[in-house]
Amino acid sequence: MNRQHTVVRIFLASPDDVAEERQILDDVVKSINAGWSDNLGARFEVVSWKTHANPGIGSDPQAVINRQLGTDYDVFIGIMWTRFGSPTPRADSGTEEEFEQAYNKYIDSPDSTHVMFYFKSNSPKNLDEINVQQLEKVREFKNKISDKGVLFGSFGESGEFRELVNLHLTRIIQVYDDKIQYLPVNEILRADKSNAILKKIDNNAVLLGDDNDVGYLDLAEIFQENFDKNSDFSEEFGNITFNFGENIKKIVGELKQIHERNGGNYRNPKEIIIEGAEYLFSYSTEVKIYRELFRKHCGGGIRALSKYLYIIEKMDDIEKNDMNFTVDMVRSLWESMNNTKNSMMSMGETIYSLPRATKKT
Repeated sequence: MNRQHTVVRIFLASPDDVAEERQILDDVVKSINAGWSDNLGARFEVVSWKTHANPGIGSDPQAVINRQLGTDYDVFIGIMWTRFGSPTPRADSGTEEEFEQAYNKYIDSPDSTHVMFYFKSNSPKNLDEINVQQLEKVREFKNKISDKGVLFGSFGESGEFRELVNLHLTRIIQVYDDKIQYLPVNEILRADKSNAILKKIDNNAVLLGDDNDVGYLDLAEIFQENFDKNSDFSEEFGNITFNFGENIKKIVGELKQIHERNGGNYRNPKEIIIEGAEYLFSYSTEVKIYRELFRKHCGGGIRALSKYLYIIEKMDDIEKNDMNFTVDMVRSLWESMNNTKNSMMSMGETIYSLPRATKKT
């Protein structure tokens, strides 16, 4: 069955000294697309002058970039470190001009664009590479966008940037999943019993996010796919929760050993606590992702089942096999919901059983 994705365009703006972070963003986007695009019905596409602008003629180079790339994007990501960039006729740098375009787009229509800016805070290995004037312009720009109401992100090492942008883009892709439109079940139930409604169910591909005609056998397949996925998600999330519990137990065990023995060759407690915080951060991100996946596929499965039952009810010649298949579908729904409930209860028990890192510890 063909999948129809919403393309979420990311405009990337930055000077040349953050090449590593630009590559990290590309890697994160590829990872999110590979892991979640089919499940969430949306995927990212990164756009920047380095990859999407062609040689051309204009009043100045930045004007050529502006004309070719425009502002047809959904997410603006800016990154700066020690360099601010070269001035244009309209701004102190191309990155600043691109930010101003995104900012004005947001002011005109807040729902049209997510604007996110990140500043790298650690020092280069070679301090001779620092241009004091450029660094001062970066500082002034940071203050300027802060005064505009921009909450920017800060990171030291590149690994921190990877974690931040992965979390933020994961949240954004879930927002676009929420924008996928479906035909409400109660609209079908309240509708008249005419053939026009059945035709609408069969032919309106958007109601299930697919570009094929949707007949009652397709609805049965969609139902089964959704709840098969939820069963897989339950198993995956159970494993994630178990591993999280084991990691937290290890962290608390190390802290207890330090407290009880008052000496010995142990890791720095601060290092241990930071590692524990990273586990918590990662787990909370997984919870949010799987919550959305459960919600989407449970809703999609129930919608498909409701439409399937409505069509079956209107059929004059229901065969015994169709009735048996319908009973099997309802039984499958019950078993899937029960398995999900058991998985959630198991998650709660795992979390409740975790050792507490008390103030004394």
